[in-house]
Amino acid sequence: LASVRSVVKLNPLSFVDRYNVVAALLHNGQYDDAVSAAHDALALEPNQTEALAMLCTADAHSNRLPDAHAILKRLQAYSDAASKSGCDFDIAVAEGRLADARKNTDALALQFPRGDFNENDFGERYAETRDFDKAAQWLTRAYDARAFTLFTIPYSQSIPPEFFQTAGWKALLNRPLFKDWQAAHDRLAATLAQSG
Repeated sequence: LASVRSVVKLNPLSFVDRYNVVAALLHNGQYDDAVSAAHDALALEPNQTEALAMLCTADAHSNRLPDAHAILKRLQAYSDAASKSGCDFDIAVAEGRLADARKNTDALALQFPRGDFNENDFGERYAETRDFDKAAQWLTRAYDARAFTLFTIPYSQSIPPEFFQTAGWKALLNRPLFKDWQAAHDRLAATLAQSG
């Protein structure tokens, strides 16, 4: 987050850099800040559907549901099915309509591997809807596909903490690439802590 914010200072008119700030804030669960950052990005490209979807996510998670619904309505004018689906999913989760969010995800999963979502995305979505068995199945597929984004899952603030106590998740942690990644992570964290 500090890195992408520093890049924005160097190039404040870059939509991509502002978009990356929003993505980092969402991943960290800093939803109020993500709302503001998304508005900054959209000031540069008002009709960028992925940024609109990220604003919807931030609004939904920060309990600005009327704003999220307004964005979903706005997204209906575009052909970007992934952004519409993501916005609809986040609203359903925020409203506690987990069965609707699962149906949304199930429909996308039937299209896999076509479409905009990968194994990791499905794993995260199913975890958010508390279907932990399907989440573990999709994240195992992400591991087998060598999806590098799998290693961001432990830091996702949108996943319920109890998922990380499940047998499926613990089995993934014991697989070789995860152990290698954790060892590399721990070495780097120790080095960074020493350098201050």
